[in-house]
Amino acid sequence: MKFGIIGCGYVGLTTAVAISKTSKVFIWDIDNIKLKNLTLKKLPFKDIDLEKDFKKYNSNLFYCKELLELIEKVNIFILALPTDYNQEQNTLDTSELENLINFIFLNKDKELFKIIIKSTVPINFTQIMREKFQSKNIFFIPEFLREGKAYYDTINPSRIVVGGEKDKLLDVITFMYSNSNNIQYVSTTEAESIKLFSNTYLAMRIAFFNELDQFAEEKNLNSYNIIKGVCSDGRIGDYYNNPSFGYGGYCLPKDSKELANLLKKNSLIPAIVESNEKRKKYIINKFIKNKKRIGIYRMQMKKNSDNMRGSVLLEIVNTLISHGIQIAVYEPLLKNINFLDKKIKICKSIDELNNFSEIIIANRIDKEIAPYKDKVYTRDIFFRD
Repeated sequence: MKFGIIGCGYVGLTTAVAISKTSKVFIWDIDNIKLKNLTLKKLPFKDIDLEKDFKKYNSNLFYCKELLELIEKVNIFILALPTDYNQEQNTLDTSELENLINFIFLNKDKELFKIIIKSTVPINFTQIMREKFQSKNIFFIPEFLREGKAYYDTINPSRIVVGGEKDKLLDVITFMYSNSNNIQYVSTTEAESIKLFSNTYLAMRIAFFNELDQFAEEKNLNSYNIIKGVCSDGRIGDYYNNPSFGYGGYCLPKDSKELANLLKKNSLIPAIVESNEKRKKYIINKFIKNKKRIGIYRMQMKKNSDNMRGSVLLEIVNTLISHGIQIAVYEPLLKNINFLDKKIKICKSIDELNNFSEIIIANRIDKEIAPYKDKVYTRDIFFRD
C-alpha cells in the first residue's frame, strides 16, 4: 500500500505523520509555501506531540510538487481538504473536494486505487460520489481531533468510524489502526451523520452552559454553584461545561449550521445555532453602551492553541469597532495584523494592554492575566476549556 495525503492541515498532516511511522507517505497541498516549509521541517501549526514524530520519521515523508506526481505514485488516497460553509448555498462547500476526486479518476484506473475522505462533508455526499464515478472504492472516515491535541488524538483515537464496506477496506484499516480495537463499520452516510451529530452535540453542550451562565449573570446568581450542582449528576457529567463567549473555531460552527439547514425549523439543532448567535450579541451589547476603551486578552478560542481561525473574539472585535469602541489587543500569535482594523492598537505586553484599557475582555484566563483581574471581564469560571 502506497499512501498519498492531499491537504496538509491539522487532519492531513497528523494522519501523514502517523502513517509515516510504518510506511512511506506522499504529500501534496495546493499551498506551495506550506509544502516548502515542510521540506525545511517547519510545521504550519503548533503541536508538541506531532513535532517529535515529524522529526523522527521525516525520512518517510515525501513532498510532491505536482498533484499528478502524487497520483502516479500511490494507490491509497486520503483527502483532507477544507470544506468551508457556503453562506449563500447554506451548505458545506465541497467544490474543491469534488474537483479533486474527479481529477484522480481521470488520471488513474478506478480499479487500482481507493479514496478515503476525511474532510467533513454533507450527509450523503460520499454515496453521491460513489454513484457518479460508479465505484465502491470511495470511503468516508471522519476525524475527531481536538485543537492542540490533533496528533495525540490521531494515534490515540477515541473511536474509529469507517464508512464503507468492511471487506473492501479491511487491509487498509488494519494497517492504519493496528493498535485499536474500537472500530465501527457503518455505511458512508451513517459515518457522515456520526461526524456532524457529534460536533453538533458539542456545540449544543456549549450553548446550554452559556445560556445557564447568562441566566445566572442576569439574575445575579453564582454560575459556578449552579453548574457544579447540575453536573453532579453522572448522566450530565462535570466536563465540557465551562462558559465562554460562544463556540467558535473551524468545525463546530459550520457542522452545526450544516445540520441545522438539513433539519430546518421545529428542531433542536437550529436553536443551537441561534443560541450561539444570541450569546455573542449578549457579550457585545454589554460593552457597546459604555464606550469604554477595551482591551482584548488573547484571540484564540482554546488555551494552548496557536490558531485563531473562526475565533468568536474576531467577530466581537469587529463589531465593537463598528460602534466606535477603542480597542487594543494583546496576542503574541499576531505576526500579521493586516486582517485586523488599523484602528486597533496591538500591544506587545500585558502592561501595555492594561495601561490602555478601562476594561479587559478575556474568553479564557490564566496566570499571566491574573494580576489584572480587577479589570478583567470573563465567563471562564473553571479556568479550562
